[in-house]
Amino acid sequence: MGSTQLSVRHVKDFLERLSAAISDDQAYVDSLPAERFSPIYDDGLWRTWRRDHRTYLQQLISTTDSIPEDLLVQLSEAAVAYDPAIVRDVVIDHLASIVGGCAAEDFSSVEHFFRSLC
Repeated sequence: MGSTQLSVRHVKDFLERLSAAISDDQAYVDSLPAERFSPIYDDGLWRTWRRDHRTYLQQLISTTDSIPEDLLVQLSEAAVAYDPAIVRDVVIDHLASIVGGCAAEDFSSVEHFFRSLC
C-alpha cells in the first residue's frame, strides 16, 4: 500500500478530535452576544444537536478497541484513495443522518459505523 496502515489509536484519535471540535464550536457559540443571532435561531435545538453528536461519538469511541483488522485495512485504503475533504464530508453527513434519526440500521459500534461507509 505504500503508507502506514491506520490503527485503533488513529480511529480513536479521529473521533475524539471530532468530539472536541463540536465542544469547541459550542463554546464559541456560547461566547457570542445574543444580538449576533437571528430571532429565529433556536439555541436549544442546536445545543441538543451538538450534545447528541458528542454522546454518539462517545459511544463509538467506547467500541474502538473491537475494530477488526480487515476494517482497519479498508479504512487505510480509503484514506489514501480519497481526498481528505471528501472523506470528512462523507463521515460528517453519515454522522448527522444517524444522530438525526434518519438511519434505520444499527450503528451502535464504530465497526458498524465505518463498515457502512466502505
